[in-house]
Amino acid sequence: MTIQPSPEYNRRMKSSHLILLTAGILAASTATLLACIWDTDTLAAERSRLPDIAELISGSFPRHSREFHEWRSDHCKKLIASRAANVSTYDRADALTLSLQSERAEQ
Repeated sequence: MTIQPSPEYNRRMKSSHLILLTAGILAASTATLLACIWDTDTLAAERSRLPDIAELISGSFPRHSREFHEWRSDHCKKLIASRAANVSTYDRADALTLSLQSERAEQ
């Protein structure tokens, strides 16, 4: 024998589910709004301390000129020739050479 809930019980359960669903949606939207406000404040504070950080992270920062790369390449070559270079100098020289070659190929 199964016991059937009364229609009054079903009506109360539906209304309590609706109340819980409404409260959940309201809580989620409030949290989202507060997060956006917090993020805006955080970004403003970070930008005041580090004004160019967003550009650096996104990669939209000014590139060095070709002359700068040539100067760095010459400096690395002098270090290598004088045997005062370490492994990172060789890596830097190689990267600068590739950078200069790609710039020339684009022109």
